[in-house]
Amino acid sequence: FRKKSSTQPEDWPTTEGFFDVFKYIPGSEFTITETVGPNAYATGYFAAHSAKATGNSPVTPPPTPPITPPPTTTPPTTTPPVVPPVTDPQPPTEPAPAFSRRRYEAEDLALKGFEKEKIRGAAASAGAMITLEGTEARWGRAKGIFDGADGNYKVTVGYYDENDGRATAQVKIGREKTTFRWDQNLGSDTAAPSSRVRKVIHDSIALKTGDTFELVATQNREEHGRFDFIKFAPVKSAPVKSDRSAALTRNRATKAAAAAQEMAAQALTAPKATTVAAEGSMPETSPAADQTASAPALSKLVSATANNLLLDLSTIDLNQDGEVDAQVTATFEADSMARYNNTVGFYAVEDAQGTLVDTLTGKTLSPGDADYSRVALTQRLSKLDMTRDTGTLTSQLDGGQLLAPFLVANATAEQAIQSPANLKRTYFAFAEANADGFQHVQGSSDRTLSFEDLWGGGDQNFTDFMVSTELSIA
Repeated sequence: FRKKSSTQPEDWPTTEGFFDVFKYIPGSEFTITETVGPNAYATGYFAAHSAKATGNSPVTPPPTPPITPPPTTTPPTTTPPVVPPVTDPQPPTEPAPAFSRRRYEAEDLALKGFEKEKIRGAAASAGAMITLEGTEARWGRAKGIFDGADGNYKVTVGYYDENDGRATAQVKIGREKTTFRWDQNLGSDTAAPSSRVRKVIHDSIALKTGDTFELVATQNREEHGRFDFIKFAPVKSAPVKSDRSAALTRNRATKAAAAAQEMAAQALTAPKATTVAAEGSMPETSPAADQTASAPALSKLVSATANNLLLDLSTIDLNQDGEVDAQVTATFEADSMARYNNTVGFYAVEDAQGTLVDTLTGKTLSPGDADYSRVALTQRLSKLDMTRDTGTLTSQLDGGQLLAPFLVANATAEQAIQSPANLKRTYFAFAEANADGFQHVQGSSDRTLSFEDLWGGGDQNFTDFMVSTELSIA
């Protein structure tokens, strides 16, 4: 077996014979670090060397028959397809910015000199504002970039006009500059709902995407230039009026002015003469003077009647064709500072006193009547229901109607209809309709309704829910 399985050691070269102490390498030998492979290779080497030395030729394997390749056929000639040239992929097209309302919080702008500030109970939108108090700067600037679509916009700023100084403010939009002083005496020496002002800077100004805007203030004494926000509301261009249409518009404006003067005269002689300034209003003049001013524009949707508490679409004529618009587009912007998740909405009334007609019984109801609250909620425009999560709501409304607001405290309108407890805490624009007899809604000439959601008036800050409204042609 040794002769068959291994090269004879006596046939090895002398030096190589010492590689193994036993003078031969069996075919099965291996170590713990090597397989049999290296030894098998060595065995083959020695076998070949031994055959050369002894003249014994190794066994020659039989020749491998040649492999005949299969016959080949020439494929038919075809015209290669035309490959279009490779072009660089184009980046996706960015959607055009929408022609819609843009609101920028002052604290989110690029600030120089200003610092972000939070004051509890100040009713600042988004809970914060900017100020120069506590800084070493005498003046500050907040700069932003307009990211809306090209078009005309109404520009409004919010700020706090305190009574302990006369700060100077400037609003820059592109190359347009508007400078004014904060010199009203609104009854507060700090940021509070009573000193919060919304001021219209431009009724209509042309803007393009990428235009810059700035809020600038120079503090004076203890008034530290507190800005809250800047808002851009789209304004659609009105068509050119014919002479006849213009005459009709003037006639209606004259009648509206006469009606407003009559309402103002009644307000002056009414027993209840105390008026609380609405949150966000700008009381530069007395309420009576405000009502007896020039004729209100037809596009204003907050009625001059009922202390600006009603949405008056009864004579709306945005397209100025001499007729009441069949439909208008209403855009509501909702904001809330309350812990409660309230519901705010609107229902149709017959007049400024809040009279409504029950469509099921045909009965006429007035605020304070037993079934008034339930019928008002049942007949509400449910598509206008808003909560603190609504943000912006746009809806088509029929012209020719008068709408009154309501608030359901910490519940939905449907829950109030089903639950006497929730219905008791549903508040209307008419104090007679409220179970606690308190006036829970305030209106302002800047088209904002402000609500107080606590029984009996609570803290009376009127920041628990705020709704501003804009109209456009449907």
